[in-house]
Amino acid sequence: MIFKMTIKTRNRINLFLIFISLTLLVFIGILIPFLYTTGKLAVPADIPYVKFQQYFLTRFNFTAVLFSIFIFPLYSFIMLLYLNVEFEKTQSTEIIYFSIFLIACLAEPVRMCFPFFDLWHTKTHLALVASTIMLSGRILAPLSLLFAVIYNKTESRQYVEQNILVLFVVSIYISVLLPFNTQKVLPLCQLEYGYPKVFTYSQYALFLAAIITQTISFFQDKSQRTFPYGMILMCTGYLFLCSAYSFLILGTGTVLLFTGSMSYLKALHKMYLWNDL
Repeated sequence: MIFKMTIKTRNRINLFLIFISLTLLVFIGILIPFLYTTGKLAVPADIPYVKFQQYFLTRFNFTAVLFSIFIFPLYSFIMLLYLNVEFEKTQSTEIIYFSIFLIACLAEPVRMCFPFFDLWHTKTHLALVASTIMLSGRILAPLSLLFAVIYNKTESRQYVEQNILVLFVVSIYISVLLPFNTQKVLPLCQLEYGYPKVFTYSQYALFLAAIITQTISFFQDKSQRTFPYGMILMCTGYLFLCSAYSFLILGTGTVLLFTGSMSYLKALHKMYLWNDL
């Protein structure tokens, strides 16, 4: 790598990410009301959901989809501010990988291209590019959390730069190789990707591997770590928000993501504070 991931470098990158997340937050926060009030909001025509459509909280609601997209930059902005305050002087590899997880979350707002440019019916290159960016983020998210629990030892800090490169290269490479069905646009503001079950199960497996690995670390060293409730809630909340098509899933995913992340970060802060004593 051409740079060394020092605390100073990490903090500068986090400040830049705070600016990016705030920019996306303000942009989407202005864009959604503008589309609604001007009548320019393009909504999907085909809704594949048929179960639980008789109840308000469980039926498909495109507003819930838009809010789920809005939550991602909001979440990233709040978490980055928290990192900047609580971990400013903490040398932690977990925080570096968690920041990469937040970068993965910042890929979700590209889905706004579909209602803004009315990509539901017009098959353009933009729809493919937006879906590819989104997909790379969804590959990067579980990988970054898995790396956070695998490479959390002090001796692993020398591999941080190489691991960062591996994470981004693998995520981009897979997202470019994976085919998309350009004839099918999902109401979640994305193209349907090829082998959807294989990808979904692989994503679940990576999240599960991160949870299992941290659980093993807990049983091996209970004095320094807490049981991975935060990791479990955070992974579940992320998956819920990525597929949120109703207000019930939106609300559940938001609560789980924020609660799990704060639990995870507070456990890390407590651990490093104890180690510094």
